[in-house]
Amino acid sequence: MTHKNQLIVGDNLTALQRLGESCAGAVRLVYLDPPYNTGSDKGHYGDRSTPERWAQMMRVRLEAIRPLLADNGVVVAQVDKHEQATLKILMDEVFGRAHFVTTIAVRMSGTSGFKIEHTGKTIVKNTEFLHVYAKRLEL
Repeated sequence: MTHKNQLIVGDNLTALQRLGESCAGAVRLVYLDPPYNTGSDKGHYGDRSTPERWAQMMRVRLEAIRPLLADNGVVVAQVDKHEQATLKILMDEVFGRAHFVTTIAVRMSGTSGFKIEHTGKTIVKNTEFLHVYAKRLEL
């Protein structure tokens, strides 16, 4: 069965569960931008969870993604420093450590000027991380 490109906006767990019925083995790219668990409630969703609850929320979604991946499928998940280590461990467990491709550190902003002058006693956030896994890793 050939599938057209799809962009799904909304509750990702519900979407993943519905896709599981018709798209098993057909998805070539999954990009995840989960809550970063920063402790704030800004934006369209709350971003305050215990580390255990955040990990469980992510595990369920990662496990729903795994059967959807095509043989040449790739999963990319972007997070900041708050949960990047936890996400890497979860992805190792769900997709297998042998399927890890790389972690890309992305510079999101510079650490100078106005941003530095108004940080108070915190460290400036200027990097986010993309964990990349492939269903079938061929080097």
